[in-house]
Amino acid sequence: MLKSDQSGVRREAAHALRRRGDHWAVEALGVALADVNREVRVEAALALGEIGDPRAVEILIPVLTDRAQHDRVRGAAAAALWQLEDERAVEPLALAAREMSGFLPYYAMKALVKIGTARAIAFVCEILQGADVHGRQCAAEALAKSKRGEAEAFGPLCTALRDPDFTVRNSAAQALGHLGDARALDGLCEALKDLNNAVCFSAAAALGSIGVLEAVEPLCSLLLDEDETVQAAGIKAIKQLSSPADLPLGILSLATYTPLQKLDTLYILAGASPRVLRYSFVNVQTFCEEVIRRKDLAEPAKRAAEAVLVELHKRGEAQTLLRATEREADREPTELLRGAIGPSDATSPDELLRSATAPSAPKPLPKASMVTRLFRQR
Repeated sequence: MLKSDQSGVRREAAHALRRRGDHWAVEALGVALADVNREVRVEAALALGEIGDPRAVEILIPVLTDRAQHDRVRGAAAAALWQLEDERAVEPLALAAREMSGFLPYYAMKALVKIGTARAIAFVCEILQGADVHGRQCAAEALAKSKRGEAEAFGPLCTALRDPDFTVRNSAAQALGHLGDARALDGLCEALKDLNNAVCFSAAAALGSIGVLEAVEPLCSLLLDEDETVQAAGIKAIKQLSSPADLPLGILSLATYTPLQKLDTLYILAGASPRVLRYSFVNVQTFCEEVIRRKDLAEPAKRAAEAVLVELHKRGEAQTLLRATEREADREPTELLRGAIGPSDATSPDELLRSATAPSAPKPLPKASMVTRLFRQR
């Protein structure tokens, strides 16, 4: 059928041999690489990659380096060499990766990353730091698609986090997540402030994969982002880094957050993951009650504190909260707040809770009346 007069029959024959994967078909498919029809040549090249015979490397390299061939045929040859993972193809693939046409550079760099030798990765890193935007995009994406991570590419990938093109920054963040190197913490935390949401999402996912606890505070800033996908990425990464018992106390201890930002963050976490606040909700309740009780705080902070308490009650913690309130009734509010913040926090409760614009507030309700009001609101 590969010798048929009809090009469609020849193409289907090459496709059928590709699915069968028989090694005896290598020579016949090599002949088909000289077919007059472009689609037949594409199918023949892909079939040689699927079969996986080492003899195909010497057959595919001349096709890859032949500039007279159509880009699709050369791209198919590069994709086939990617599947073969043979070091003999490193130099021809490096030459093809420097071209600026279509998908050929991407498949060539993907093959180099799959081969994975130091020489092959060095070629990809060289292009990643080059002047051609298309080449940098292909190199970063090829490294991002490699699930094992390439240690040789760590430095160039950190540099690529500051690339002018957002697709390069996005792929660099993904690749650093696969690499799992804690030295990328500062660069990825800076990438959380990127103006492009895709870069923020990828940086958050990378920080969750790396697993460094110092990333919790920068990740909390994503919970206040307007984009819901960015919020979800921040929540997922925070849950990977912290245990449910420690996380709320960590948020209350954030030195750079205002009380309103802390309350908003707790509210989002309580709604997104009920288990997050389950083991330390008493401390969170104490913090919120202190916000409501203080007369020198602005109304938005009080409304946010009430919203957090309502969310806790919705999660079925009402009876436990009431018992905790009765148990802690004799302690001073300031003492309670210090216990919620933690001994390592040097910020006083007054400094923590004071707002720039604090209108006069009505006399706070007793605790029992406040709980009754919350249930009526529900």
